[in-house]
Amino acid sequence: MDLLKELRANYFKLCAYCDAFFKNTQNRHDDEMQCGAGCCSCCILESVTPLEAWIIRDYLQENEVKANRGNNGRCIFLNDCRCGIYEVRPLICRTHGLLLRSGEDGSVTGTCPLNFRNAEMDEIDKKYVLDIGLITDNLIRLDLAYRKITGGEETLPDRIKLSELIS
Repeated sequence: MDLLKELRANYFKLCAYCDAFFKNTQNRHDDEMQCGAGCCSCCILESVTPLEAWIIRDYLQENEVKANRGNNGRCIFLNDCRCGIYEVRPLICRTHGLLLRSGEDGSVTGTCPLNFRNAEMDEIDKKYVLDIGLITDNLIRLDLAYRKITGGEETLPDRIKLSELIS
């Protein structure tokens, strides 16, 4: 298998893991989660990793997506609270709204302020708290592999602005 295809497949496996984790958490804590179609309070993304930029660029070449440059600090791919790149949205977008932890103790380090407002964070089963450090570590490894495969180890920036992905 071509290395870039394998890398892309591994990235989408990580995305699928995050999506399944989100769905599982939402199924269990639906009464505490406000995330859903039409909610765009977390959609403020400005930049992505080079790997995610490559995946979004490919998607944009094959799909007509309206970019909204004057979006007042919102993601440029957000139109009427709908994501134009939803199928290839970055990992951070896939994890917004979840209870997040970083580190060994499992304590909650963040979530959307609209979610879990009536919950006692220390009483929530840890299997519904995403280890964001683990997700970030895997994304960094995949991004480093992308840089190595494409020869961009020294030339690619750490982050690429979403505005640079549109013509």
